[in-house]
Amino acid sequence: MARARLRLLGVVIVLGLAVTAFALSAIGIIGAQTVNVGANPNPVTVGHPTTITANLVGGPYGGPYGYGYVSYSWSGLPPGCPNPGNVASFACTPTTVNSYNVMVTITTPDGPYSGSFMLTVNPVGVTFTETGLPTHHHAWTVRFAGMTQTPTGTSATFPSSSGTFAYLITGPSGFQVMTPTPQGMITVGGSNVNQPVTFTRAATFGLNFHEVGLASGTHWCVTIGAPVCSTTGTVSFKAVTPGTYTFAIGQFTGMTTLVKVGGVWVKETGGTQAVGLVHDVPDHNTFQVRYAFPVTFSETGLTGVFTWTVVSMSETGTSSISTLTMYLVNGTHGFTVHPTSGLVPTPRSARLTVTGAPLVVTPTIVFHTRR
Repeated sequence: MARARLRLLGVVIVLGLAVTAFALSAIGIIGAQTVNVGANPNPVTVGHPTTITANLVGGPYGGPYGYGYVSYSWSGLPPGCPNPGNVASFACTPTTVNSYNVMVTITTPDGPYSGSFMLTVNPVGVTFTETGLPTHHHAWTVRFAGMTQTPTGTSATFPSSSGTFAYLITGPSGFQVMTPTPQGMITVGGSNVNQPVTFTRAATFGLNFHEVGLASGTHWCVTIGAPVCSTTGTVSFKAVTPGTYTFAIGQFTGMTTLVKVGGVWVKETGGTQAVGLVHDVPDHNTFQVRYAFPVTFSETGLTGVFTWTVVSMSETGTSSISTLTMYLVNGTHGFTVHPTSGLVPTPRSARLTVTGAPLVVTPTIVFHTRR
């Protein structure tokens, strides 16, 4: 009987050891499965290809043993790297500079395993290199893709993504830009760009924008290559080479932006306007900007083919329909309605007040014969 107990105890002990060994082995298999994920090369230059790869290491589904049993799900990829779906490795070409947390989930019969890594997409460099300036000279300025540098040396380098970007090169005072055109566009692909700049000694001028209509201290900008901003009424670009330039004036919600070009008020729509810089008439180098609101006049009494006119803020508005719209800044303004087609208006003159919103003028202007 004692021997039986011993044998039974021995079996229990052996079985216990066997179960324990199996459990430890199973834990080791699952715990050893890890996700390796990365890219080559990393960092990668924007516009250049990289290969992104993930694999499961260890366990029954690691390496080639997982073929047909695992699936892949990707997220966090940069622009230029569309989601490849259920693949372990793929190549792509990032198009935007940044750092990206790329994540992959590998699903096996045992469950999902996740891994991630940081993919760094570095910019290419756009370098402007000058010749023609004296060794000891004042700084020159390059505005490119919304950035500004004022080097005192011979070059300025900007980081850039792929795309086409505007630039403006100016000064120092008394030195004109001969090549390239002082304002233009540069297309950046996957390689560094070097843009030579040649200066020559000749007269330069200021290009100024003067605004009315904004509250005192308002921050506003004009963009030629990069924004130049001010909290006063004037934005200035200094040491500009005579030529033709395009510009964009900052917009404000609810307000209409107009700029006076060639004696005519032109509505800014958020795009660009062409400005001819007339180097021999310096007064033409200041452009008037008006931040205003639409003011609408209505008339009755005119028939057939007609044109009627309203004058306010030294500006003239005309219309050949029953409504006429002008753009006036905040404040109180007088206006005058001109007689037309042998008819006189009532009222002929009056005052109106613009208070930060579009205005419909009342009463309606009535044209009638002289009484």
